Amino acid sequence: MANFLVLFGGGFLFIFGLVCVLDGFENWRQARLIEDTPTETVAAAAAGRTELTGVGRTLDTPVDRLLADERCLVSRYEIERWDDSDDDGRWHTVARGTVWEPFQVDDGTGTMRVEPDDGTNFVVNDDHRKQRTVGAYEDEPAYLTEYRRAHIGEPVPQSDPPEKRRYTETWIPVGADLYLLGGAEPSDSGDGTTSGLVLRRDATSDSLVVSEKSQTELVEEGKTRDIPMLVGGTLASATGLYFVHDNLAIVIGGFLVLAALSHLLFESELAGR
Repeated sequence: MANFLVLFGGGFLFIFGLVCVLDGFENWRQARLIEDTPTETVAAAAAGRTELTGVGRTLDTPVDRLLADERCLVSRYEIERWDDSDDDGRWHTVARGTVWEPFQVDDGTGTMRVEPDDGTNFVVNDDHRKQRTVGAYEDEPAYLTEYRRAHIGEPVPQSDPPEKRRYTETWIPVGADLYLLGGAEPSDSGDGTTSGLVLRRDATSDSLVVSEKSQTELVEEGKTRDIPMLVGGTLASATGLYFVHDNLAIVIGGFLVLAALSHLLFESELAGR
């Protein structure tokens, strides 16, 4: 039993540290990309990797906010239901996602159309976050129902007896000062752009960043967060490897199988809601 616990604990440390190292390296890579790419004006931008700053403006279809009768550029939501099956109770996520539409950035020298996708890194200021809790026997407010119907489609799963729900949103408002990093491409239609270009995910770096925070803030936050993650992850992996080096292949294989099964169970649970 003791040997099993040593193997399990060492294997956990090794895998956990490896994940931290990979995640920290990817974040560090993006921080370096942000730091090393020079900022251009829209008027001077050419096709290829492009870094811009400017004001975000809507095009034809603005995005609704979750918790206010306002429009925005990007809306990120999370809906949770209280679960008191445990002694202490906890919030259980039943829906989350991000809603956006193409918009334009205006830096005073011209405009460029921006087309986010599922892989876009949206960075929101801390003060653009709002939360509301709805009691167990309260009806869902009308504006929440409209948002859900428009962007989520399904009702929030309710328990029996009913439990309270919590709605959280973060958003990028219309008119926000933005930092953007992506790949500029010739526009097919010219809609929303005076530059003849559209900003999409950069094919070389596989990055599109839309941020309310400045280049300096993003780089400093990256250094503060990623260096400890890389160092801590390396130490955790080295410690785990010390304990399991004789059975490393078995431990890694076992954790990969467990991770795959957990992912499948999680996806099945979401699909069944």
